[in-house]
Amino acid sequence: MSNHRQFVDANRDWILLPLGLAALAGLIFIGLSNYLLFHALAEGFCIAVACAAFVLAWNTFKFTDNGYLRFLGIAFFFVAGLDFFHMLAYKGMGIFPTYDANLPTQLWIAARATQSLSLLVAPAFLKRRVNRHAAAVIYTAISVTVLGLAFGRLFPDCYVEGEGLTPFKIVSEYIVSLLLVGAILHMVYRRTAFNAETFRWMAVALSFTILSELAFTIYIHVYDVLNVAGHIFKVLAFYFIYRAIVETGLRKPYAALFWDVQQRNEQLEREIDARKRAEDALRESESRVRRTLQSVLSPVGNLDRLELRDIIDVEAIQSLVDDFYALTQTGIAILDLEGNVLVAAGWQDICTQFHRVHPETLRHCIESDTQLSSGVPPGSYKLYKCKNNMWDMATPIVVGGRHVGNLFLGQFFFDDEVVDTDVFRQQARTCGFDEVAYLAALDRVPRWPRERVETVFRYYMKFATMISQLSHSNLSLAQALSDRDRLLVAHRESEQKFRSYVESAPYGIFVADQDGRYVEVNDAACQSTGYARDELLGMQIAHLIPPDHLDAGEWHFRTLLERGVSVGEVPFVTKDGRLRWWSVNAVRLSDTRFLAYTEDVTERRWAEEALRQTTERLRIQHEIDTAILSARSAEEIAHTTLHHLRDLVPYLVASISEVDLVQQRGRDIAVLTDGSHRVRPAMWYSLSMAGHLAESIRQGQTRLVQDIATLPDLSPLERSLAARGGRAYVNVPMMAQDAPVGALSLVAREPHFFRPEHVEVLEEVADSLAVAMQQARLLEQTQQDAETKALLLREVNHRVLNNLTMILSILDMERGRPLEDQRDFHAALQDVRSCIEGITTVHRMLSSTQWSPLELGEVARQVARAALSSSPMQHHVDVTVDVPGDLPPVSAKDAVALALVINELTTNSLKYAFAGRAHGQIRIRIARLEGRKVQVLFCDDGPGLPDDVLQGERHNVGLWLVRANITHTLGGEVALYNDGGAVVAMTFPYFT
Repeated sequence: MSNHRQFVDANRDWILLPLGLAALAGLIFIGLSNYLLFHALAEGFCIAVACAAFVLAWNTFKFTDNGYLRFLGIAFFFVAGLDFFHMLAYKGMGIFPTYDANLPTQLWIAARATQSLSLLVAPAFLKRRVNRHAAAVIYTAISVTVLGLAFGRLFPDCYVEGEGLTPFKIVSEYIVSLLLVGAILHMVYRRTAFNAETFRWMAVALSFTILSELAFTIYIHVYDVLNVAGHIFKVLAFYFIYRAIVETGLRKPYAALFWDVQQRNEQLEREIDARKRAEDALRESESRVRRTLQSVLSPVGNLDRLELRDIIDVEAIQSLVDDFYALTQTGIAILDLEGNVLVAAGWQDICTQFHRVHPETLRHCIESDTQLSSGVPPGSYKLYKCKNNMWDMATPIVVGGRHVGNLFLGQFFFDDEVVDTDVFRQQARTCGFDEVAYLAALDRVPRWPRERVETVFRYYMKFATMISQLSHSNLSLAQALSDRDRLLVAHRESEQKFRSYVESAPYGIFVADQDGRYVEVNDAACQSTGYARDELLGMQIAHLIPPDHLDAGEWHFRTLLERGVSVGEVPFVTKDGRLRWWSVNAVRLSDTRFLAYTEDVTERRWAEEALRQTTERLRIQHEIDTAILSARSAEEIAHTTLHHLRDLVPYLVASISEVDLVQQRGRDIAVLTDGSHRVRPAMWYSLSMAGHLAESIRQGQTRLVQDIATLPDLSPLERSLAARGGRAYVNVPMMAQDAPVGALSLVAREPHFFRPEHVEVLEEVADSLAVAMQQARLLEQTQQDAETKALLLREVNHRVLNNLTMILSILDMERGRPLEDQRDFHAALQDVRSCIEGITTVHRMLSSTQWSPLELGEVARQVARAALSSSPMQHHVDVTVDVPGDLPPVSAKDAVALALVINELTTNSLKYAFAGRAHGQIRIRIARLEGRKVQVLFCDDGPGLPDDVLQGERHNVGLWLVRANITHTLGGEVALYNDGGAVVAMTFPYFT
């Protein structure tokens, strides 16, 4: 698949060529058969290509600096606009029916002129930036002007019906062609700035554009063959514009859009390579220099790491050797122990052109230079024949007793020896040398007499010795100078190091004289005191000690004078007046100099003090918690808490209060003033008197006032605090189950007395108080409930006993009544039963309320209904009870007495008032009278009471029971009368 794709990409043009020719043939056929369709297709293709070039150029503005493509893309967009109007205005389209063939011809000239000028100018932007917004504005103005002139019939005529093209149109086409030729020449002039593919396709496109313009100079009719040819050429031109700009920009974006960037990158890469080579050479040079300096300047004189090139001045010796060779024609070379040539002059051609070129003979040369020359004592030389069969002489170069290189003299032959040419000829054949040239080079090897060789080499031997001695002397001198400089630097560094230690020490360092005057200080001393160095040097120790601690400062200084050392903590005052503490370690340097190291320990002392206060606070809080747990009542808890709280937060007045937000009232449980607690009477007061304090309690938020005098308006309670000498106060709500149950309040004499830590302590104490006091209240309530239940049980037993006694009395009375028949007996039993039912009803009501007081109206209503429940008329008698709203409840004792009375009166009404009737009515009215009395009226709508009963002449058990309970039990009065029925009026004192 990959090979197939590569083949298609490589042969893409040849594959598409048949398709392109077929499309072009089809377009020509359409032009000859239906010109209007042909014209629309041709112009549409050109417009599409121009718009594609614009889209590509506009959207790559941020990614490329290719101003040529940017400029042409914008220009082609407006050329496409003019061509679009030209296509719509073409004869036969019918879009602009009032215009003839002159309008599209005018638009054609305008479009071609704009296109040719743009192509001519575009190469100038290859190295320039294009302001696309400015270019768009300029082309918009040109397009609008041209369209206005054309449609306003102000543009010069270009075509006349029946006559053909006007001279203006023909001349314009030639001018456009010349402009296109100029565009080609401009491109050729800037050829190096173009991408090769873009340049090629644009040149072809411009050529076809010129052909198109020439074709449009000679047609007669807008539909003739030459017009078709001109449009075909235009289509071809825009096809190659497409290849140059759009296709290249999409398929090969880096080559087209970033051609200039690519060129700059290549130039940059060449510069980087050159710079890298220079840097490598410089790095090698720096390495040698660094190695030399490190060896020379090393404290132990380590010269073993130096190579020969690091010791000798290669350039200077090379210059001497060159001059000597020019004078004597005697070759010489200096090599290191690895065979690297450092200095050379007069080397023979047979060596440079042959022996040191071929690998085998080069290996012989290196072996001769490194192995055959070894083992030569200093001050002597060695004559030997190299492995390439020529004479060499070598003498060692020794520096500091170390062999670092050799000085060579050669290559040569002695003038009295016969050179075996066959050996060299065989070597030429073996190594593949040009035999003639090789033997010619052999003939140029010098022949020296033995005396000359010895004389010259003695000179070079002395030269090598001089190099060795001078090099060693220079190294020794450099090392001696380095040692001296090193000692000076070490001394200077030691002094600087000591001073840097002093200056960078985290502790303040003071040096004082015998009078206590500072003569030297470091930066830390200045920073800790806030004084500048010059200011401290004019001060004495006493100037930094607070006046109330001068005795302690003098004691430390006297101890230092006497013992030579003093250690302790001393307070000092900073420049801005802050009191801080030093930990001082002072020693005596001499009789006149004293050194002190100081460390600021203020934060540590503060931390220790805070720890001490926290420990004390926790201790007192523990005592408070213990006292709270051991206290039995809320008042005792409050008293104990205020007593212990004074040790934590000294105050003028402290109080603990409880609040009732339902009734908006509060009262003090305990108040502590001037060291002794005083309990105010348990009087409730309205929270409106507390003002801001009450609001603090309602919101459950602490209120802190640092100065009462600054408040704009004072509540009565705040005015009372101010009158007692209070200036600051804090009020902390006591919260239980997210609801305020009281408050802890403290008052101080000084304004701004209470600190955040005070408030924190009070809030913690208030939380404990709220829980403890709530538990104490619950305990008190539990005890009260237990006492109430015990009392209630005694009361119940007493009531039961009294009721049984009353029942026995009723039975005794009934027993004394004469019974004539069995019906009288049943009636007596029914009366007794009715009394018992009344008492039972009241007992049931009292039990449901745990023997709490009962509502009188409800007692009367339920007792009357209970009395009716055993009567056949229970559903035919209406009972109404009228009770005032402010009537207080009735006690258990009184409820039983009233129940017997109501039961008896209801039973009598059923017997005597409603006998023989189908319906009856009972009304009970209760009213409050003056003098704390209550009146109960029992009324029925029967025939009323008999006269003998009203006059008191008849006595029976029922009336006795009524009078006994009202007069004896309730201490009241009974009155009988008739008013629309029987009325019994009972008046007795107000009960609570």
